[in-house]
Amino acid sequence: MRFTDSFAGVEHLSERIFRPRVRDSAGAPIQLEIRGGGLYSFNLPSSGGEISLGYEIHFAKALEPSQYALASNLGGEAGHLMLSDLIPSLCPPEGSACANPLRLRVETPAGWNVAALGARNGDWLELTDRSAGVIFLGQMRQRVDARIRIAIAGTWPFTDGQIEELTAAIARDQAQQMRGAEEGDFLVTLAPFPIPMTGRRSSGLARGHSIILLFNPGSDPKLALSHYERHLAHEMFHFYLPNAFRVREDFDWFWEGFTRYFALTTLLRIHRLEIKDYLEALVEEYAAYSANGKRGQLSLIAAAPDRFENRDSYEIVYRKGMLVAALYDLELRWQSKGKRSLSDVMRSLYQDYGRKQREVGNSEVIAELLKQGNFKQFVRDYIEGTREIELAPAMAPYGFIIDQGNGPRSRPQLVAAPKLSEHQRELIDGLSR
Repeated sequence: MRFTDSFAGVEHLSERIFRPRVRDSAGAPIQLEIRGGGLYSFNLPSSGGEISLGYEIHFAKALEPSQYALASNLGGEAGHLMLSDLIPSLCPPEGSACANPLRLRVETPAGWNVAALGARNGDWLELTDRSAGVIFLGQMRQRVDARIRIAIAGTWPFTDGQIEELTAAIARDQAQQMRGAEEGDFLVTLAPFPIPMTGRRSSGLARGHSIILLFNPGSDPKLALSHYERHLAHEMFHFYLPNAFRVREDFDWFWEGFTRYFALTTLLRIHRLEIKDYLEALVEEYAAYSANGKRGQLSLIAAAPDRFENRDSYEIVYRKGMLVAALYDLELRWQSKGKRSLSDVMRSLYQDYGRKQREVGNSEVIAELLKQGNFKQFVRDYIEGTREIELAPAMAPYGFIIDQGNGPRSRPQLVAAPKLSEHQRELIDGLSR
């Protein structure tokens, strides 16, 4: 019997398990041997019959704010239960895989409801994939748009209708970019953090076809909505990449860093952002990237496996990954005279690997990046190598310059040059299409 002990940088999850016990069909206890790291072993009774398992889970584990969506949690208004860290796998220590289908009933406090993907049979929820199972519960409102169920708990500086409209617009655009939507139903949730937070913060995870998004809006409603839009667009694209893929090895410099940028262009295409917002986001990413002392020592590929153990590696995967995606997208648009963009790379990978369930890793992703144009030096420098990004000269060929501003509190801004060539103007106009 194995409980998940670590996931996405959250360690010692099995330490939340208390009073584990096993009984045979007559109710007699069966001795458990604690192996550590969430692993327990016991001998099945020779008489056969059913066995029963019991245990308690205490959620009072201190987490970094960004990690709260990565493990099961309960708060005063809502909670999310990830079956992968709540339900043990019951498989032989070695040998054949086992699916562990589940049939569950969730008993909630008065006034709380449950939202989850899976077949309903009266009060029971039937799930075939424990690893992707997510149960959202709380004092929630639910809305359904096509195959997407939206479950919202808490009070926000934007309306439930705005969330529904945004979710539908993102889903349509991303399906169009990929030339086909993922099959099945989807669950998108929004809830407050389980403990009080200050400032504008979010924590998100796309597990299978379910999104957990915990949010603290801060004091500025406009900035809160903008932050939420970007995070939601990012998590929704994970329905495609990497969740629809058979991943052979870690290449999350691409599925996180490039998705971070793809979410930005998604919002441009659905007119939730303007070009100035796009440029401002790149400047913010560059400022964070520039503050990383390891930016000239770690390549994107080298940083990816170590991202959860090392903060510098984590920042390189996300910050440098997004900037490299932007420079690649702009250069591809430039070389192809607006006929191709990063969407073509994403679509090709999805159709060739995601849809066909072929294994994919670094070599396949890089091959696709190279196939689109003349990018050998680009990949060698910015993905496989450690060449540092210099934003101003990198953006200049595409018609962008750095405006230092005039006032004492002015911050450098990336803006379109006052004089643009026709090629540059076409490229900038094409970013919103």
